[in-house]
Amino acid sequence: MGGGSFKPVPGGFVVAAPRLWPFASAQHYVVPEARQAEIEARLTNVDRAYGSIAFVLVAIAFIVADEIGVTKTSGFLGLYTLAIAVLGASSRLAAWLAVRPILTALPLTSERITFAERARMTAASTPLWRLLASDVFLVSLGLWMAPIGFNGLTHHFATHWTAVASAWLWTVAAVGVAGYHIYLTVLKLT
Repeated sequence: MGGGSFKPVPGGFVVAAPRLWPFASAQHYVVPEARQAEIEARLTNVDRAYGSIAFVLVAIAFIVADEIGVTKTSGFLGLYTLAIAVLGASSRLAAWLAVRPILTALPLTSERITFAERARMTAASTPLWRLLASDVFLVSLGLWMAPIGFNGLTHHFATHWTAVASAWLWTVAAVGVAGYHIYLTVLKLT
């Protein structure tokens, strides 16, 4: 969890528990300062482990795409999208399991961390160079993926619709996350 995950309140911090389902409401807990570091360390370990696994999945997707004869970008994207979907679901489960024993002993609260509060705290705790590097990478990824999606819509949609859908999924995700990171960069600079 980054700097935007813990909102200071009297008596400690408010933290939103990891959600198993991305569209579910998170439960919020009041965490004493002594337990905050433990929760943050557990979640950081999960994030680092799954970040490393994502790089390994890229290599595996390339190898599998080559072995089954779909080394074109669209074939790779389909395999990679499936692998990342499984990884994303399992990482949320791992995060939930990592902090569940701590959170069950803490009181629930009606206090919430708003999107604006989380964004301000994240921007304040993230180095400017990391925000700028993310901005450049994500905008470049979106610009690289968009032609693949357009090409797929015009030439391959009837035969490779899953690959075209994967290309568009990654394009929209890259542009959306780039927009959020640009927003964080603006917050950091203001």
